[in-house]
Amino acid sequence: MRLLLDTHVLIALTQGRLPLVYPKIAALLERNDPMAWASVVSLWEIAIKTRLNKLAPGIALEKLASFFELSRLKILIVDQAHVVHELEALPALVTRSISFCSRNARSRT
Repeated sequence: MRLLLDTHVLIALTQGRLPLVYPKIAALLERNDPMAWASVVSLWEIAIKTRLNKLAPGIALEKLASFFELSRLKILIVDQAHVVHELEALPALVTRSISFCSRNARSRT
């Protein structure tokens, strides 16, 4: 199973609250077969909110990436090639969510 974890899920993981807040995701991650990613964009978002004192991730910022890797998550690096060529490789749920968000953004403008 392939998973791209949302920033909120990653925050719950760093705070040690994942089984309480997202028990189904915690159960999926405990299985031996998941291919799970944390986007570098989520790390960036966590860093920005932490520096603005809007978030306490429970882990020092300089240790976030290694914490996720120790948690068996791969860090998904995003560049132009990912946006243009590799969107199809993302899990279907994420692709549908991106499409849904894009439609909603257009309807508000």
